[in-house]
Amino acid sequence: MVAARTLSVVMCLLSVAGCAAQRHLDHARAASLGHDYAAAVAHYEYALAAQPSLHDSERVASELRRARAQAAYERGRANQQAHAYDAAADAYRNAMEIDPSFEPPTEALRAMGPEAGRWLFGQAGALIDEGRLDRAIEVLEHARHYDPDNATITTRLRDTIQLNRQRREQADTLLDESDKAASAGAWDEAVAHAQAAAELMPDDQTLAAGVVDIRRRAADDLIVRARERAVASAFDRADELLALAGEFAPDQTPVNRALADVAAARARAAEAVGRHGAAMMHYRTAAEHHPDAAERSALTHRAA
Repeated sequence: MVAARTLSVVMCLLSVAGCAAQRHLDHARAASLGHDYAAAVAHYEYALAAQPSLHDSERVASELRRARAQAAYERGRANQQAHAYDAAADAYRNAMEIDPSFEPPTEALRAMGPEAGRWLFGQAGALIDEGRLDRAIEVLEHARHYDPDNATITTRLRDTIQLNRQRREQADTLLDESDKAASAGAWDEAVAHAQAAAELMPDDQTLAAGVVDIRRRAADDLIVRARERAVASAFDRADELLALAGEFAPDQTPVNRALADVAAARARAAEAVGRHGAAMMHYRTAAEHHPDAAERSALTHRAA
């Protein structure tokens, strides 16, 4: 009696699983007919999970293989339309591996080469117009990878490499001039040469960082000179030097600290000769510039 009931339950469960598997197979085939291959693959996999014996079905295996290949092929087409040619090529190759008898991916991959080459050639042209020759060379090399027989791409690549070499030589000369000017303390000239070099090679992050560095060095030097002038009570000249330092400094914090210190020195000098009104004014100026909150509070208190 118990055995019979158990058998009945098992048969019922098998029947339910079989119904679920068949339902997913029906959905999978309908999805394939509707060209929704990703959904088809999902339903085939649900069917296999519900009824593992379907793994032995050559028909189901063939249908799933084709649906997976179709899904990969569709991904390739979508990527190709978005000009994501590397991703498209990977998807087409994936489809070919899944189902070698499925021909569209092979044909699409073969036809995509000239299209990718033309589109990448256009992108390289825009980069060249922007002066971004390093990046343009990378794109042209990619274009030649897809369309190696295109003589126009090859010629443009050769010419761009030559132009980039010339630009690099000009940038190196400008950097030498920048170093000479910096050594002489001619910071306007030093920064201008470094900036010109970076503009010649806009994709070179080292040159961009060099501009920031030379501006920082200029500001640091001017701050030191301003502090020396303040010690000598040449406060107006110190302020002039700090104003120039502010034009160069990538970070205004050191400049503001120096401005505060010079203003405080002015205030103390005014106090020493009994000019208390002027001293209060200079302490307020120092408080406005100082980057440290505690120092600002102390200076504000002196100004009160």
